[in-house]
Amino acid sequence: MQGVKPVHRGGILVHQDEEIPTDWYIEVSESQDAFVLRDYKKGNLCFSGSATAKEMRQTLGQTGTFRYQVAAVPVDDDHPNLYAIFTSIKK
Repeated sequence: MQGVKPVHRGGILVHQDEEIPTDWYIEVSESQDAFVLRDYKKGNLCFSGSATAKEMRQTLGQTGTFRYQVAAVPVDDDHPNLYAIFTSIKK
């Protein structure tokens, strides 16, 4: 994601599309409510958010631990800090 670095001062907010509940997005944010990003293996970033993960699992019909890829570019010019989560690509 552009604008997110392992030492980013802020974090991310996770949003669910109200019209298409299986569509999820990450917003780069310096909000106090943002999840703090941390380094993971091989330069990947991760965060802990059990309530958000539970909601995503229920919406997407997943169980247990899961990981999804995030778009490398923002959804559009009007939302430069908003990135799509590819929920159909499961690892």
